[in-house]
Amino acid sequence: MFKTYCIISFFFFVVFSMNGQTTLTLQLNATAGKDAFISSNVPNGGQGNSTEFDAAAWTIAGLPLTIRSLIDFDLSSLPVGATIQSAVLTLYNNPNAQNGYANGQHVHVSGSNEAVLQRITSPWTEDVAWSNQPTTTSQNEVSLAEDTNPNQDYVLDVKNLLQDVIANPNDSFGFLLKLRTETHYRLLAFASSDHSNAALHPKLEICYSNVLTTDIPLFQNKNVYVYPNPTSGIVNIELKNVNTNSSSNSSFVIFDTMGKKVLEKKYFPTSSFLLDVSILQNGIYYWVLTADQTTSNGKLILAK
Repeated sequence: MFKTYCIISFFFFVVFSMNGQTTLTLQLNATAGKDAFISSNVPNGGQGNSTEFDAAAWTIAGLPLTIRSLIDFDLSSLPVGATIQSAVLTLYNNPNAQNGYANGQHVHVSGSNEAVLQRITSPWTEDVAWSNQPTTTSQNEVSLAEDTNPNQDYVLDVKNLLQDVIANPNDSFGFLLKLRTETHYRLLAFASSDHSNAALHPKLEICYSNVLTTDIPLFQNKNVYVYPNPTSGIVNIELKNVNTNSSSNSSFVIFDTMGKKVLEKKYFPTSSFLLDVSILQNGIYYWVLTADQTTSNGKLILAK
């Protein structure tokens, strides 16, 4: 018998740096992020605390049903302006799965259980149901081939998907997993963030290089002027040949030398504005400006 659930979940992250690149490891558990499980046989709701993260098509008493799963990692620890070198999502087989066959086996009785992972393009919450599931796009979708082992873990290259998320922050809300052909008696059975074994929780590993390095020259982009520099507390930002009105995502972000975001101004409508940085301590900082589908960066020195 299949059961239907809505899953509340969270994650931990680890950061490791080497040779100018940083590896960020996110694994859902108990701090932020979410995953969920929706089924067509319970269109308006579900039950909580499931250990299941499945893509499936099955029957109950001869009636067909379809199962899909959603996941959204909190990427706030990924610095603005970072360049993604690689991104790997690992989904672990659930040996205690209640759905499908015993011992959590993947199933492809009626044909291939190949699945796809797609970018979600509309918001969703942890109580998402089949009837209000979010929209997705097939752009750069990732394929999960038919299993070659009934308890196979899947390691997926999601670099292009993650780059789409970064490039489209206003319509990116994680990923949805579903069978490519949703015909009954096909299933991929993975562990969710609520599985008792934390090592089986979905994991995302991102390797990136940070544009915020000490060799960034002042006023690197001739279209952006930040002055006075050094400053004692107030800086003037002037943009040349940059159309701020065309970008709803325009932002001016300041980072410290460790790459931590310390100040941000969003949605500036004009090409010149003042920014008070006096709340920051004296030292060297780096700024990243995003507007009109372009990104510029440079160094800022605060000396009160």
